[in-house]
Amino acid sequence: MEALLLKSVAMRNAGYPIHPLHEPGNLQTGMVHTPIATEPTEKVVIGLDCEMCRTSAGSEITRVTLVDFHGNTLYDELVKPNNPIIDYLTPYTSLLLFLTI
Repeated sequence: MEALLLKSVAMRNAGYPIHPLHEPGNLQTGMVHTPIATEPTEKVVIGLDCEMCRTSAGSEITRVTLVDFHGNTLYDELVKPNNPIIDYLTPYTSLLLFLTI
């Protein structure tokens, strides 16, 4: 799974915005790095991805996807924003967040 992630340097070179805490050497005292799991655990691991667009009222969600540890799709639905879409934000991609429950 770690092979799917870009390092901070590669993200910066590709033009992605980098949060200051993810820059090398910027970890604050007391912060702990959690290693990425390479094997399934007894816990359920779900990846959550939300796609956003810009509407007349600001940012609104347009798609929600959930995948399991192996990448199998559990849920994938388009969401119609309440307001007119101004920008689909196609040059950007959202962060895939893995939740352990």
